Amino acid sequence: MLSSREDFSYALYQYTPQIAPAIIAAALFVLVEALGYGGRIWSHFDPTGLPGYIIQSLLILIAPALFAASIYMVLGRIIALVGGETHSWIKLKWLTKIFVIGDCISFVVQGGGGGIQAGGTLDLLHLGEKIIVAGLFIQIFFFGVFITSAISFHLCIRSQPTRLSGLARIPWQSHMAILYTTSGIILVRSIFRVVEYLMGNNGFILRHEVMLYIFDSILMIAVVALFIWRHPGTLFLTSSKRGSWGRTSGAEFDLLENR
Repeated sequence: MLSSREDFSYALYQYTPQIAPAIIAAALFVLVEALGYGGRIWSHFDPTGLPGYIIQSLLILIAPALFAASIYMVLGRIIALVGGETHSWIKLKWLTKIFVIGDCISFVVQGGGGGIQAGGTLDLLHLGEKIIVAGLFIQIFFFGVFITSAISFHLCIRSQPTRLSGLARIPWQSHMAILYTTSGIILVRSIFRVVEYLMGNNGFILRHEVMLYIFDSILMIAVVALFIWRHPGTLFLTSSKRGSWGRTSGAEFDLLENR
């Protein structure tokens, strides 16, 4: 409840939250992967039909790009949290932007490849596969650079700790461990998908369904489980509390992050 001394012009909401948009938004966060595997169910009953194949191929393929964007933002928040911009070889202002842009390019290229496959001809299916592989290589490249950046920052701040790295009440090092683990999992999964496409339609991977579930489904479930266990949201709730950490105010924290 708001205190009686609060200004009565203040309201928790300046509107009444609507049910339908909230339900739709919540569902959309789930449906990318869920619809992808729904496409596989469809294909069980119509294994030669193109719609089910395109749905499962495209949505299962591009979903990890959404996880990757979250991972990129986590590193930027950790660097800001510990005042470690001088230990990062990419300025904090550009760090998240660079990798999210790369992730978006990968997302669009992979999605474009899947869209081309929807044309249904054999030539378009092969062309779509080549474009998807290009998108996966883009994702692997940016992930490689990102992991290198994260390791470089971590090594530097361990050898030359900042004052804030010792004052931070958020266990940022455990978040770094989750960052490494989830990044490694997605990288392995992306390499697997590249190998899958490079081996061709008659390759070992596409002839054994269990490979998809081992090297894609289980890996992505592991990423979700790790994020639930050590939710990165705590890193995004610290700016309002920074004033209680040493002499650094919330305003100084924001300046550090945005400069």
